[in-house]
Amino acid sequence: LQTYLRKLFGSERIRIVPPPKKGLSVELAVNDETIGTVHRDAEEGEVSYSIHLTVLEEDLPAPRPAAPSRPPRRPAVIYLCCPGLCSSGLVLIGGRASGSPRAAR
Repeated sequence: LQTYLRKLFGSERIRIVPPPKKGLSVELAVNDETIGTVHRDAEEGEVSYSIHLTVLEEDLPAPRPAAPSRPPRRPAVIYLCCPGLCSSGLVLIGGRASGSPRAAR
């Protein structure tokens, strides 16, 4: 199991630690820190292992402050009609239709 986990996670630091006394849990460690327990289940001739990881809240990194929220930006859209191909003369600039003198024609 240790060889499999080391290969799976790409780390030689993973260790399966046998219990000091029969009946106690097998531990999963990284370096010298216990991170969980390993449980073996043998049912109907099949063997499987489950791992219970324990993460203490004090070990978690501090949360990053939330980024200031900005209103969603509208994409700049420019649509120009070519003379002779578009009879409406409609120009769409910045996501709004415009037939005003401000709009390029």
